[in-house]
Amino acid sequence: MDRENYYILLELDIDPPEKDPARIDAAIKRMQANWSRLRNHPTKGIQAKNYIGLIPEIRKVMSDPELRDAEAIAAIQKTREKQGEIFAEIDRHLTLHLSKGYISNQEIAKLAELHHIDEEDIRARIKLMEEEKLVELDSQLGLRMAKGYMTQEEVSKLAKAHGMTDKDLKKRINVPIRKVGSTEKTKGKSLDKSLEKVINDNLRIVGFSSLYEFLGVPETTSIELLQKTARKKESQVLKIAKKDAMVTASGILAGQCSAVFRDQESRASYDISRGRSRLKDLEADIDVAGIDGKIRSQYFEILVKTAQDLGMDQDEAKSFIKNYCGKQKYTIEGMERKKLSKNQIIAVAASLLLLCLLVGGGLVALNAMQAKGAFQDVASRALAQPDLEKRLVIYRDYLSYQDPNKYTEQVNELIAQTQDLIARNKEKAALDALDKQVGELLASNQFGAVLALWNQHLKDYPKGSQTAQVKSKIKETEEAYDTFQFKALETLHSADTDVRIAAYVNYLASHPKGKHKEEVTKLIWNLGEEYFVFLQRRIDLAARQENWGQAIQYCEAYTRVFDNNRAKQLSREKETFQKRLKDQSSYEDLVARATRHGTDYDAAMQEYNEYLSLYPQTTARDKILEQIKGLQVLKYQARINRAETDMRSRLSTSKRFMEKSPGIVLDRKTGLTWTLLHSQVTLGDCMDYDFAKDYVENLSIEGAQGWRLPSAKELDDFYKTDAGYPVDSGLVFWTNKSFPRYADGAMSERVVVVPGESGAQEFQMDSRKCAAVHAVKK
Repeated sequence: MDRENYYILLELDIDPPEKDPARIDAAIKRMQANWSRLRNHPTKGIQAKNYIGLIPEIRKVMSDPELRDAEAIAAIQKTREKQGEIFAEIDRHLTLHLSKGYISNQEIAKLAELHHIDEEDIRARIKLMEEEKLVELDSQLGLRMAKGYMTQEEVSKLAKAHGMTDKDLKKRINVPIRKVGSTEKTKGKSLDKSLEKVINDNLRIVGFSSLYEFLGVPETTSIELLQKTARKKESQVLKIAKKDAMVTASGILAGQCSAVFRDQESRASYDISRGRSRLKDLEADIDVAGIDGKIRSQYFEILVKTAQDLGMDQDEAKSFIKNYCGKQKYTIEGMERKKLSKNQIIAVAASLLLLCLLVGGGLVALNAMQAKGAFQDVASRALAQPDLEKRLVIYRDYLSYQDPNKYTEQVNELIAQTQDLIARNKEKAALDALDKQVGELLASNQFGAVLALWNQHLKDYPKGSQTAQVKSKIKETEEAYDTFQFKALETLHSADTDVRIAAYVNYLASHPKGKHKEEVTKLIWNLGEEYFVFLQRRIDLAARQENWGQAIQYCEAYTRVFDNNRAKQLSREKETFQKRLKDQSSYEDLVARATRHGTDYDAAMQEYNEYLSLYPQTTARDKILEQIKGLQVLKYQARINRAETDMRSRLSTSKRFMEKSPGIVLDRKTGLTWTLLHSQVTLGDCMDYDFAKDYVENLSIEGAQGWRLPSAKELDDFYKTDAGYPVDSGLVFWTNKSFPRYADGAMSERVVVVPGESGAQEFQMDSRKCAAVHAVKK
């Protein structure tokens, strides 16, 4: 990475890497503020401006989980490289002193003073070097033990290389040691493949590389101590109450430790398996190099170096690679030793003669040689590059600057193989991460989430190498989920009917082919009548509350599950509720339209009346009639309010009349109390005499009662034109004076007065005719 690492640039933690978006955003803002202050700095300004320009790219990388993880890995590597540079000189000096087999306290003190660090740091570095040396030794031993035995020659050679005695080295060997030249056919037995996979899968979950590291003991630990440590570890894990993925994996590994380290033979099988697994990577590289059946000399040198990095010496590396190539029938360039036959000699001679004849075409041959050299060079550089993405770049660069030739197809094939390997590695990494996440979810019985993760993995890698394995895991999870949910159903016997039905239906939806499908279906049908009664009560309540939508949902809740006579009954009820729901919605829209007319009550009533004429069968008819009635009351009240306001305005300058309480007027001249308005205004119509008497007897204004019909004289005095009470001329009022009925009893005559310009006029009128009333009281 040529640019600045964003974790280091933002001063974020890398061990473990910071992943909190809020903290990352805060770090970006903090550094942005710092860079902004330095923009005009004479020496740091240019760099600060460059950093500010990187902010969009920084945000993009740090907000993408994959890019951020790659950035964190690069930061760790860069930090280690930097630390390595710091300690490189110290390590050289320590190596020099340790070459005699030890280092004195005086030498440690001088080195600490020379490099300006504490003596304890020097001692820690010595300890680390010793541990690294032992790790390297154990790696070399593992490779040699992978064949199931070691020779005495190998033991002596390694002991000498690491400055140890044969006796000390043998303490770290867990396989038989054969003498050189022995004909003994000892062959080591590795662990069962399935058992090895279980161990490695769980080691990945807990983050350890071996069972030794899991137990926290060296690889040279005695078999007795290994057994004791395994038992102690297993006991510790069993005491942990909360079972998450880490605890579950630890429990499995503790059990495997007891099994693997039960005796020396089983332990040796485990060590052999570890050694052989490391050789598989080397064999895979040899297969890539021999893709066309031939190992080129450049490839061979790289493969030898790779083998040496694994812990072989040069002779062992060459021997291993040659033997493997022999098994795979790969030829190694420059090592063919076959004797040429007579026909081959003639062919070679003919080729030389032909070559002489084609000197004029030498340029073509030269180009071919150059193409071959370029291909061999790019293949060599690519194979030496462990980063597969960078290896792809090398291949693609070759295709971009080389004209198509006979090696183009091989490079394309190498690109395809590398891409496939990248995809496999990516899939494996995703699967490893998924295994850990799945373990945590299963520990809390979140089977649905687990199935979603597995199925998403299949979508992400539809043609992955692990598809069959993932499908198998999905099947196992579905079966476990089936059992878990069915057991949960057995605990619902005392729950409400709707809760049980919902749980049973959910089981069938989640497991359409579940093992307990028939049992659950029977449970549902046995609840049919009980569920109907349960829902009918709720339907009745919803109907009383006119909550038609809820009533419809209750009906559907039953008909979704059952297909019987009760379901047909509820289907009919549902249709009624749907009609009411539709009418209710129309009614609400109608009310909204009518309300928009405001105080224009006639227009609002017209809206309702027109709707009733269009939809006379609406279920909201009673509500609409109530609305009309309410509007009529409002209209009446508005009319009365206008009339009272008008009358109060007309009386405002009068000294004779005074409104002593709302709707009641005092005549100061006579001392009588009158209603503010007469009946022609309040009722909007006249009345016959019998109705008039009932009207005044039942009249109550602001709680005031005891009203009566006035006499002709009271009316005459009240309506005199000289400062009399305002009234429209021509009105006829009933008085309290009556005459006898006609002889046949069919009708009576009563006295009435008509206020006019010259006062009240008195005459008789049939009691069944119509006149107004102006009530009076003391």
